[in-house]
Amino acid sequence: MLVSNNAPTLRASAVSARPSSAPRTRLTPLSLALATTLSLAALPAAAAGICLTDGSAPAMANGEKSLACGSGAMAMGEAATAVGAGSQAFGYKVSAFGAGSSATGSAATAIGADSRAVNVSATAVGAGSTADGINASAVGAGSSATDYAASAFGTGSQASAFYSSALGSGSSASGINSTAVGYGASATAANAVALGGGSVADRDDSVSVGSEGSERQITNVAAGVEDTDAVNVAQLRELGEMARSTDIYFESTGAGEALVLGEESIAAGSDALAEGDYSSAFGSASSAIGTGAGAFGSGAFALGDGATATGFNAVADHADASAYGAGSQAIAAGATALGSGSIASGGASVALGSQAQASGTGTLAFGSQSLASGEASVATGFMSLASGAFSASYGAGTSATGDYSYAAGGMFDLGAVIGLPPGRIVMLTAAHGIGATALGNGAVAGSEYYESIGDTAVGSMSVADGGYSTALGFGAMAGADSSVAVGTNAYVNADAYDSVALGAGSLADRANTISVGSAGDDYSEAFQRQITNVAAGSQAYDAVNVGQLQSLATVLGGGAGFVGGVFAPPSYMIQGSSYGDIGSAFAAVDQRLSSLAEEIDAIPGNRAKDRKRKRRASASSSDAGAMSSPEGSLAADTSGTGAPVAAIGHGDIDGRLTVGGAGPATAGTASLDQVQAGDAGVLASAQGYTDAAAAQTLQSANAYTDTTATQTLHSANAYTDTRFTMLNDDFTALRGEVDTRFNQQEHRIDQMGAMSAAMVNMATSAAGIDSANRVGVGVGFQNGATALSLGYQRALSERATVTFGGAFSGDDTSVGAGVGFGW
Repeated sequence: MLVSNNAPTLRASAVSARPSSAPRTRLTPLSLALATTLSLAALPAAAAGICLTDGSAPAMANGEKSLACGSGAMAMGEAATAVGAGSQAFGYKVSAFGAGSSATGSAATAIGADSRAVNVSATAVGAGSTADGINASAVGAGSSATDYAASAFGTGSQASAFYSSALGSGSSASGINSTAVGYGASATAANAVALGGGSVADRDDSVSVGSEGSERQITNVAAGVEDTDAVNVAQLRELGEMARSTDIYFESTGAGEALVLGEESIAAGSDALAEGDYSSAFGSASSAIGTGAGAFGSGAFALGDGATATGFNAVADHADASAYGAGSQAIAAGATALGSGSIASGGASVALGSQAQASGTGTLAFGSQSLASGEASVATGFMSLASGAFSASYGAGTSATGDYSYAAGGMFDLGAVIGLPPGRIVMLTAAHGIGATALGNGAVAGSEYYESIGDTAVGSMSVADGGYSTALGFGAMAGADSSVAVGTNAYVNADAYDSVALGAGSLADRANTISVGSAGDDYSEAFQRQITNVAAGSQAYDAVNVGQLQSLATVLGGGAGFVGGVFAPPSYMIQGSSYGDIGSAFAAVDQRLSSLAEEIDAIPGNRAKDRKRKRRASASSSDAGAMSSPEGSLAADTSGTGAPVAAIGHGDIDGRLTVGGAGPATAGTASLDQVQAGDAGVLASAQGYTDAAAAQTLQSANAYTDTTATQTLHSANAYTDTRFTMLNDDFTALRGEVDTRFNQQEHRIDQMGAMSAAMVNMATSAAGIDSANRVGVGVGFQNGATALSLGYQRALSERATVTFGGAFSGDDTSVGAGVGFGW
């Protein structure tokens, strides 16, 4: 209904029926508010018409039996009531009284300026009070009750947990079922009780009557009679009077007697024995033998100075040994066994948990059925095992059996993953070899069947068992010596030593190889990857890139090149024939040169002689038988005076034939003196000279041809050898660069593994600290790589934390931040 603010103003005056002499009653703000509420509630429904305001905003009521009074007041819901400027009541039977008050949950009630009741049956009374929880109650200015059935009474009081109660100004109850009573009292733990101003209860199931440095006495305490009753000082004094005698023994229901043999010693129980100064034996057949030894429990046995055995049949056998729990045994100097059936048999060893065993010197077994047997080893978690010297295992079912090995993770239910019933096939985290590291559920480093050293497996179900092998990623497998598998299900075969499988699903099945894909097998299909951003190789064993191969194709010529990553071979045309490779092309050249040489060698010698004989003789030469004229003519003793001369061809006088002395001066004349006597000798000499000259000329031509052909072949072969040597150097350089890059990558992988180990140890070291500020430091090692991790966590409240952390290794840095919430 809409209530008008224009009705006539009503005034009310209080009428008192009590006599003037009656005692006055002081009305507190709370009683006044309650009285006002009851008065308004008593108004009939029709009274809505007389609820007037002087504000500019009208009141609004929408719901059966709803009521809104005050400027801007709103009542929305059946039987909702809003009284006061800006008050709001939303829901069934909700009530808001006071300026700015708000009630929004069914049956919620808010009384006081700016009070808030925002949940079912919540009640907030007092200016600025808040009730934000089912059945929560906040009474007092600024009080707050913010969880189920929480109750806060007093100015500024706070109750923020299930069933928590805070009573008193500034009191706080933040633990489940906790109670804080008194000014500034604080109860932060579950079921804790803080009684008195400033008292602090910060342990579960505890009662505190003060705080550190501000303790209180509890007075007027009756003597306790039950096992869990508190005792008073009178009871302690009575016990002290009984203990003042030098030797004390107590009676028991057993037939045997207690025996005390030592100063200030105590024996209580049938056949109990306290032998040694300040020794104590409590329990049937208990024995404490040694200075300060203590045996507590039937059959407990403590032998050695400072030895303590507590529990049925507990045994502490050596100086400073401690056994706590039925059947527990601490049987070495300084050993501690805590838990039923726990055994600490190594010097200064610690076994914590039922059936836990610490048998090596300085070992720690923490968790039910855990076992630490290697020197200074640590086994943490249910059924964890650390049997190697200086080994460590963290997590249920983990095992570290090699010296200096490390295992962290837990069990991986492989059966559930592949469709079998849960628990049918379970993989356990294990580090078997010397210096092995296994991180992740079901990760395995090293082999339990043969010796392996330095294996590292990081990731659930990863396996590295080849010796100095590394597996990184879910299901990664490095099965060969010095092998590396990086990526989900990356795999290196057992005979592929010094190989690398890089990338998810990659398979390395040959030694000394790097695989970035798979050739396929019975379990996976074949696939390949490209290696991109490869710099040009410069050393003999560097990898080459496509750019270098394209340059090589350009040098080869003949149309050679790379198209879509595929090499297009060259084509050489020689004497009309096509050749698709360099070897065939040079073979064709060699064959042609050999054929040419054979043709030159086959030239007939008599053909050369015939050509010589057809040349004309000249008379211009001064030596008989010499070839001297440009025409290659033949002359014989033309200047002699006594020998016959023959001139054939051109001379001083062409066409002249002279035999004997000087010839005639006229051309075309002939002198026949002495022709008959000298012509036979001259012709014989000329023919002999011609044969000799022709043979010499042919031999020189053959020699020149052979020399030229040999030089040509030698030059071609030398050029080819030079080019192939250059190509081989380029390939060698590229291979060396690839090896360098992969060595660098392997080092970075080792750094990543060391950083992971450092982060794990950093988080583990700070996990058990119960304080608002936590700082953790971790160190990690892997194959010579080291890393440091540093983290900080701040508990903003019991339900919210903020975390910062980072790991550092060389030039690599990894940082992270996180925020956690709980409810």
